[in-house]
Formats: sequence, C-alpha cells, structure tokens
Amino acid sequence: MIIITILLIPLFILMISVLGCIISKNYNISLRLIIYRLKTFNFFQSFKQMTKLFLWILLFVAVVAPILVYILFFKDLSISHDPNDWGIFGDYIGGVYSVILTIVLVYITRFLNKKDEKKSRKDDAIYKIYTRITALEKGGYKKIQDIDNLLIFIESNKLILREDIYLSLIDITDYFKSISDKSPQEDYTKVSRLKNKLKQYYEE
Repeated sequence: MIIITILLIPLFILMISVLGCIISKNYNISLRLIIYRLKTFNFFQSFKQMTKLFLWILLFVAVVAPILVYILFFKDLSISHDPNDWGIFGDYIGGVYSVILTIVLVYITRFLNKKDEKKSRKDDAIYKIYTRITALEKGGYKKIQDIDNLLIFIESNKLILREDIYLSLIDITDYFKSISDKSPQEDYTKVSRLKNKLKQYYEE
C-alpha cells in the first residue's frame, strides 16, 4: 500500500501542474514549472517520510488496539472487585505489550546504533580532512598532488558530509590550487574560518 502511494505522488504532482497550466493558459511558464517539480521530487526521501508515518500509525494502533478489543469484548461486564480477575487482565496486558515493547526497543537500539555509526564515520572524515588541510598549510600549498588527494577524499565522503561543509571544502580546494604557486597568506582568514567550521561540525 505504501509503495503504491509513493508511486502515485509524482503522478499527482504532474496532474496538479497540468491543471495549473490549463487554468493559467501560460503554457511556457507552466511547462517549466512541471519539469522543475518533477526534477526536484525526491522519491527516496518521500518514501522514507511515508514509511516513518506508517510506522508511527502502526505503533499507535498496536498500543491502542489491545485495550479497545478488551473493552469491546467485556464492555457489558461491571468492574470486578476480585483480585484474580485483575491478575488475568494483568497477564493479558503484560503478554501483549511485552511483545510491542520488545519490538520498539529493538527498533530504537538499531536506530541509535546506526546514528552512532554515521556520526563515527562523519567524525573520522572531518578529522582526516582537518589533518590534511593543516599539512597543506605547513607545506605552503605547494604539492598539487596532495590537494588532488584531498579533493578525492572529500568527494568519497560526500554522502556523509553536510551540504554546506561539502561546498566549503570544494571551494577551499579550488583556493588551494589557485595559490599553489603564490603566497598562502593572501587570504589566511579563509582557511581559518573553514577550520573553525570543521571544528564546530566535529563537535556536533
């Protein structure tokens, strides 16, 4: 059901855009709008959002359903004053919710482990990038091969770097190449600002 819904989203976007094209009668602008919306539609991100929403709904139903079922089956009975009846009810609740709690704890543990692994990879990449930039500073930015190696390393870690950090690093490698045969003191603050930004990102 979720997959079908996700597949229908681009079609829905296209239908809304075409309708806007017909109403506005400005076909040139509306056509560009349709192309832009289809290009900027992130299928994977939308699928993740829909999956997350479905899991929250499923969790809510799993928590509420056992109580509702119990109430529906025994709604005509009065509240018991017998401890044995409450013991049976407790066994029912414990048996049902222990399974739900186990599943939730397994999911949370997996999520936290994945988050820690991602942070560890990010921190390792930032540390190595920072070290390489420092080495380039000490060497006076003279070794083009080291700059190229830094660029390759940045590109290989693009998926785990924040976008603004990635763009700043690409910009700084271009700057290193531009001053490789000049004095690196031409814009020292540029490198200093980036290193401070990397420090902050590392500590997040």
